Order: sequence, then C-alpha cells, then structure tokens
Amino acid sequence: MKNKAEKNKKNFFIRITTMILAVILFSIASFMAVALHQRTRAKSDLQLKNTAYHKVDPQRDIGEKQEKTECTSHYVYDIQYPQLNQEEIDQDIATMVDDIVNHFIENHKQNKPKNLDERPVLSIDYESYQATDQLASILFTTTVSVKGEEIAKQYTGVSYQISTKQKVGLTDIFQNQFVDPLSTKLERYFTRKNQYQNYLKDVPLKPQLQNWLTESPQFVLTKENCKFIFNYNTIFPNEIGICTAVIPWNELQDIMKPGLTTPTQPDQKEENPSSGTSPEQPQPPTEAPKPDDTPPSQPPSNQPTKNGKPLLALTFDDGPKASSTERILTLLEQNNAKATFFVVGPQAKQYPDTLRRAVNMGCEIGNHTMDHLTLTKQTPEVMISQVDQTNQIVKEIAGVSPRLVRPPGGAVNDTVKSTLSQPLVLWSVDTRDWKTRNAQATIDHIRKNAAPGQIILMHDIYSTTADACDTIIPELAKQYQLVTVSELFEAYGISMTGGQTYSQAE
Repeated sequence: MKNKAEKNKKNFFIRITTMILAVILFSIASFMAVALHQRTRAKSDLQLKNTAYHKVDPQRDIGEKQEKTECTSHYVYDIQYPQLNQEEIDQDIATMVDDIVNHFIENHKQNKPKNLDERPVLSIDYESYQATDQLASILFTTTVSVKGEEIAKQYTGVSYQISTKQKVGLTDIFQNQFVDPLSTKLERYFTRKNQYQNYLKDVPLKPQLQNWLTESPQFVLTKENCKFIFNYNTIFPNEIGICTAVIPWNELQDIMKPGLTTPTQPDQKEENPSSGTSPEQPQPPTEAPKPDDTPPSQPPSNQPTKNGKPLLALTFDDGPKASSTERILTLLEQNNAKATFFVVGPQAKQYPDTLRRAVNMGCEIGNHTMDHLTLTKQTPEVMISQVDQTNQIVKEIAGVSPRLVRPPGGAVNDTVKSTLSQPLVLWSVDTRDWKTRNAQATIDHIRKNAAPGQIILMHDIYSTTADACDTIIPELAKQYQLVTVSELFEAYGISMTGGQTYSQAE
C-alpha cells in the first residue's frame, strides 16, 4: 500500500509539473506570435504609407482643403481653397475667394442660358507651399468655361508672413533696388526658351519686365524657387498664352534682403526649355487596366445580387438631351442595363421621345426640379412648385410620375426634408463630369470608385459623358448588374420614405 501511495503521489507531481510546463510554453508561444504579428503589421503599415495612395500632393503641402459648390439654372461654381489654421490669414483667403465668386455671380445671375449645358462654370483651384517656417504662399487658378470651352483664365498669387499674419510682396523679399537686377534675371530666363524667340526679336523685353515688377506682379514661393506668372494682357501677346518664369532661390540670393532665409537647392534641374508656357498642370489621368472577361468573384452572401452579379446604380442629371441621352440609352439596352434619369422640366418638354424611350426600356425617371434652383434658398411654396411642375410634365409625356427627387447640387436642409414628400436621392460617387468635360477622367473616376450598392452621378447633357459611357457601361455590365435606384434599394431591403436622403444602399 505504501509503495502504491508513493507511486500515486509521484504521478500526481509529474502531472502537475507537465501542466505547468505546458502553460509556460503556451505563454511563450503566444507572446512570440503577438510580437511577430506586431512586427509584421508595423512593416506592412510602413509599406502602405510608402505607396502612391499615401503620397502628399507636392503642390499642396500646407493647409486644409475647403470646398464650395453651387449649381443654379444660371451658373455653376466649384471652389477649392486652403485654410492654414491661422485665423487672420484664413479670413483674408476666404474673403478673396468670396470676392471672386460674388463678382462672377453678379455678372451671370441675370442671364439664364437656354440649356443647362450652356451655363458658365467658375472653377477655382490652388497650389499651396510653405517656403520657409515663416513664409506661406498660395497660387490660385481661376477659370471660367462654357460648354467645356475655357473662355477666361487667371493666376493669382498671395503670400503671408505667418508670425505677423501680413501679406508679403516682392518688396518684402528683395532689396530696395531689386527691379533692375530681377528684370535682368527674368529676361535671361525667357531668352533661353525657344518658344519666345520670334517674339523677342522685335520687342525689347526688359523695360516691360521692369514695369510689370512695379505694378502687380503675380508670384508664388516654394522651398526650391520663386515662380513668376504672367497672365494674359501683361507682357506677352495672348497667342503665346499665360507664361511662367521659375527661378531657383540660389540665383536670387544676391538681391534678397539680409536675414531672409530660404531653402536653396543648387542642384535643381532647370525647367525643360521645350515645355509649355503655362504653369505646371497635373498630368492627364492614366488609363486604368481594362477588366477582362473573367466572371466577377462571388460577393458576400449577405449582399444582394441579380444574374449572379452585385448591384450598382448609374444616375444621370439635367437631361434629357437627344444627342447624348439617346446614345446612353442604346448602350444600356445593348448591355441589359438600366439607369435612373433625374430630369428637369424644360428638357423633358423639349425631348419627349427620348423621355418615353427611357421609360419604355424600364429606366427610372426621377425629378430634378423645374428650373434647377438651389432648394435650400427657396421658400417651401417654391420648392413644392418646382417639384410638382416637373412631376406633371413627366406624367403627361410618359405616363409615369417620378417617385424620387434629386435636389440640384445635392443641396438639402431640414426645411427641404420637411417640405418635400418624395425620397431625396443624392450619390456616393461624383464623377464631376460637368467640370472636367473629359471622357477619360470620368472613366478613370468610375473605375476607381465603383462598388456594390453605390450610386454614381453623371450628367447626360454632355457629349463627353456619352463618350465615357461608350467604355464604362460595357465594362461595368461585366462586373455588376446595373439597376435603377428604386430597384437597388428594394434589393437591399431598404424602404425609401419621403423627406429622407439616400446616398447609397448599405
């Protein structure tokens, strides 16, 4: 009995020891796994940050982007500008931008174009740089276009001393007698460029440069150089275009004020003499690889499908217009697809056959108001009238009454929601086709952003949008079932109610 008891006691200690060792080994293994995972994740995060998707825009290295957009029946504007988190500077920038917008509105608010695609479009874009710890510089590009054709363009540079919140001019950067030596440097710059040779043969450039430097020269400061911009009607004839002269800081040190420190890069490469004459512009979108004929991978089980494909909704605003809408309808028909057309009353009256064709194909007709007014600026009575008029026109022409409303410009507030009795449809993918008027840009944007349940915004009054659809509708139809907005939300089990906004199905 004694031997048996000792044997049992020994076995008990062996089992306990084994369990303790197992726990220790498991803890060590878990610790090593966590450490390895964290190290791998850190390495993965580092690699992700170094990809193209995480690169900072080199032409916007300071400030937070602000945007303003408005679409009316008379005009359209799309504004981008930076805020630097410096109250006085930010107020000055906002005031400058507002002055440009207000001047544009005053010039166009009384002249209503016959068609929406003839509305003038104001666009303001910008570059922003922090040349030094104390110097911030912004270059605004202001463009007015009609039907995609640029009719006016101007560059405006503004720089600030951050500590004092004051604007900085050339007299704050260069010594008192800077005009003559700087005009010599600018003249030398232009005489080295082939595109100016014929003009410079007959025109003395330096006196004009001297006058320009004493009036209102436009310039922008970067870490590497000082860029001078010559707008139309300054020095060179209009046929040459807007011109720039980019001079590295190391070539300007001899005329700079003492104590003003700017980074210099002596090895900076000179601008290509054969390059264009306008300031650097973003490269045109690179065409993304086209999808092949491989069937799409199976969507998640909780995601609705039709014909084995996930669902996507294409929407078109401001039409119909026979020349472009008919092309889009043909493409939809050829690819077993549907779309939703948010129409305005006058266009529907002008192209009734196109409207009826869309309805007969099973496409959905939505309401985009009568006069494309910004509803948030209207009284409830005007809102109701704008929607009711278009509902009545569509009913009389096509025998259906629009179920959905898309507020012009996507402008919605509590008054709009409480006033209108129909669901308000916005979007999740904005191609900005109205601004770019560039088919490839529209194609690239949709390729990059299309996903199941999304609502894509386009405008069927533009031929460039129809051009984009020549490519993008067949491509999307291989991957998605293109459906109307109502079909999309019904498939997702979402009941659309009046006065509520909907941007995507999820």
